[in-house]
Amino acid sequence: MMRRIMSCRRAWDLLVVILIVVLVSLLLSYRMGTAVTSSHSSNLGEIKNLKHREVVQDRLGKRHENLAQEESVSPLTKKLIEVEQRLLKSLGQLQRLAVAHGRRSNGVSANKRSLIERDLPSYERALKKQEFLLDVRFNISKTRQKTTDDYKRDSAWMLSLYLNGSSDSYPSSGTLKPGQKVNRIAGIESMLASRSGFCRTMRDLRSITAAETSLSPLCFSLPRENVEFLQYLTNNESNDVRWLFRRANCRIELFNEVDRTTINKLSSTVDVLVEQYVSNPLLVFGKPVSLCAYVLVTSTKPLRAFLHKDSVLHFRYDFTKAFMKIPNRVWSFKQFQQYIAHNFGKPVFNKVLQDLESIIVKALIVSDSLLPTELSGKENFFQLFSFDIIFTSTFRPVILGVDGQPMFETVPGSSAEHQNLSVLDDMLSLLFLEESVATATEKLLRKAGDTVGINDIECHTHQEMCFTDIDLVYILNTKRQSAHKGGFRMIYPNVDGLNYSSLLEQLYSQQMAAWTGPSSVDRHRVITKLMTIAAEFEENSDVSPENLKTDITYAVSIDANDIHCSYGTVVYGIIFKVFFLAHS
Repeated sequence: MMRRIMSCRRAWDLLVVILIVVLVSLLLSYRMGTAVTSSHSSNLGEIKNLKHREVVQDRLGKRHENLAQEESVSPLTKKLIEVEQRLLKSLGQLQRLAVAHGRRSNGVSANKRSLIERDLPSYERALKKQEFLLDVRFNISKTRQKTTDDYKRDSAWMLSLYLNGSSDSYPSSGTLKPGQKVNRIAGIESMLASRSGFCRTMRDLRSITAAETSLSPLCFSLPRENVEFLQYLTNNESNDVRWLFRRANCRIELFNEVDRTTINKLSSTVDVLVEQYVSNPLLVFGKPVSLCAYVLVTSTKPLRAFLHKDSVLHFRYDFTKAFMKIPNRVWSFKQFQQYIAHNFGKPVFNKVLQDLESIIVKALIVSDSLLPTELSGKENFFQLFSFDIIFTSTFRPVILGVDGQPMFETVPGSSAEHQNLSVLDDMLSLLFLEESVATATEKLLRKAGDTVGINDIECHTHQEMCFTDIDLVYILNTKRQSAHKGGFRMIYPNVDGLNYSSLLEQLYSQQMAAWTGPSSVDRHRVITKLMTIAAEFEENSDVSPENLKTDITYAVSIDANDIHCSYGTVVYGIIFKVFFLAHS
């Protein structure tokens, strides 16, 4: 009897202990869960009330400070953090403000609106979407007395847009802060974005290497280059070439034979552009076509360039109607891809795309080599171009010209109606991304340790090149922009960079540009290797860069929940042990 009573008491005591433990654990779990939830909700509320850029700057700044203070961090990582922190600190002092400069034209017909009136609405919509304030400064007298607010805005803007007709000169690189961007690259207009300058640049390229003669038709600007054109005709009398004479009023004349009298007659009153006629253009449904390819250059000396996927294909009349665009006959680049792949096979289109990127990069490399050395290592200047390209019947792309301020108007209801806005949206997102890539860049440089050294840290004679701070800025920005390029595709630098080594070597050997420091050939070779290593990293990793973004408050709440779950695991482990003892 006593044995039964003792057994019952023992069971009852165990049940009481279990009940107490369960109640305590539930109480603690409730309190901790409430604390975590309220803390998380409060943090999220605060984040929503803060400006986006302030949150990003605070997050990146704290991350850099924490990394820099860790004793285990390598000198290379500290160096990259130091270089990147300069940019982030400067960005924190800038306003998300875009300043548009220009001069409106009055009394202009609808068909001849100024480029400012044509493009400003597209920029306004894109800037608003990217949460930029826009300060429009048109027709402002230089003699107007500036206010305190004017000076504050002048020093704190983030983007400066110089549209056609501006009476102001572009700011010099020495007056710009890190992070400030100007949408014009000094000198590029005279050698690439004007028809006469483009002709001269392509002729200079022909004089260096005969292998690159297919980039564009041979062309001359008359009457300025009458002598050069006559000299060419004299030296190539046996060539059976037809010539197109393009006048400023869009009138075009085709000549099978040209002599001095014809040249003087055509160029006596107006400027004329004469170019070789491409006799075998690609015809789509019986009509010649041209591609408007949007190309973004975000760095010069060294070059960095992107091609957007939303290029536009225009159907045109033949030369009897001056190759004018056919109204409402526009294709997207994807439609052009489908047409080529369906009728000629996907490998043919892949070759078309490869050749298209190649001629654009070669034209940019030549132009980049001619830019003033003052632009070396300057990340403040960028420019969006449109390349006007036609194809021969064998799908060889040929550049007809380059526009330094692309047109963003399209026919309402056409397939390209919304594409131009996506180009501007992607451009702004790519240029003003505020995210740390120092750690990822450190892994890349470690992998290329036998090839690349870093000045003031580790630089050996067996390494091909030692990067300066300017080189590190270029690599950091390349890493950042290549990971968040939207509809853009980085065409230089890339894994196919060795295809341009021969051109760079010939440019360097001819001393076509003023080279300083390590040759551009060496830098090109090293950067191409880095791009190859980066591509291998991407192939071996299934983690998307977007998934690596973690909000501070979310990380805090996850840590608290981890503690909560760990405590619950311990409590219920104790309960399980009590049950085990009771049954034993």
